[in-house]
Amino acid sequence: MKKWTDSKAIEEEQEIILDHNYDGIKELDNNLPPWWVYMFYGTIIFAVVYLVRFEVLDGYTQEMEYAESVAVAKRELAAYKSTSKVAIIDAETVTVLTSESDLKRGKAVYNLNCAACHIGDGGGGIGPNLTDKYWLLGGGIKNVFTTITNGGRDGKGMVAWGKTLKPNDIQKVASYIMAMQGTTPANPKAPQGELHKDDSEPVKEVAE
Repeated sequence: MKKWTDSKAIEEEQEIILDHNYDGIKELDNNLPPWWVYMFYGTIIFAVVYLVRFEVLDGYTQEMEYAESVAVAKRELAAYKSTSKVAIIDAETVTVLTSESDLKRGKAVYNLNCAACHIGDGGGGIGPNLTDKYWLLGGGIKNVFTTITNGGRDGKGMVAWGKTLKPNDIQKVASYIMAMQGTTPANPKAPQGELHKDDSEPVKEVAE
């Protein structure tokens, strides 16, 4: 312990007492513990190695590791989709459902989760009108599916329902919303966003 702390014994403290005191409190001129000094030197060496490896020699950074992990995940997801016996529903594969049972389920999901902001007939309340052809985040089944899944994507809009609803339920409620197009709500909210003309439009990119 004495070797690692480099401290003086009590009977030897007279050798390191400084020639001043504070209200009778005396100060000792102890050396820094060797273990602390060695650790400090180690941090300096580590910093130099880190600087050379990642800043000078462009070493393998966390950003590169993240990008590689994302690429691997995408390849694994593509492989899973190609071999899965169950249909994978996402923004690229989603289609409009028209059967009575699917729309009935979509209506139930809508009334439970969406009507509070968009009103039961889709005319709009806190949220925009869903019966006209104007959309804040793009129209068409793909964009509607994406908006329901990811939310407003602006930090202020609706929540991301993809965290609580299954993809097949999102597809059904999105199809039900598409079926609202052209209907006449009791108190329609004024149009918001851009006019949607072509249902084949790609998913609209929106900054996170």
